[in-house]
Amino acid sequence: MSSAGCIFAEDPNVADFFLDNSRDQEVTVTTVVTRISDGEEIVNDTTTIPKEDHHEYEDPITDVATVRIHVSTAGGLENRLEWEFTDDEATGLWVTIAEDEIDIGPYAA
Repeated sequence: MSSAGCIFAEDPNVADFFLDNSRDQEVTVTTVVTRISDGEEIVNDTTTIPKEDHHEYEDPITDVATVRIHVSTAGGLENRLEWEFTDDEATGLWVTIAEDEIDIGPYAA
């Protein structure tokens, strides 16, 4: 798990999750977040992130919930994680997209 994202989280009200492209080229990423309790998709988004840049999802998860986050790239990499979001606005998930893997882990401001 990676907590490297905390250097960007200076505000105690941080985004629910960040996608960090650590590659030296742009990457197209699809992110699907599903609430476990009822199967509702909270996020289903595809975005292109420039090289060595990031994309954030500010507050799509508005309630305390256990969710499954599934992240995949156009090149075939993917990873998923079940995570319990709480009402603590100073924590979130950091997703690092590297050349050969996607790493998902918690971070705190």
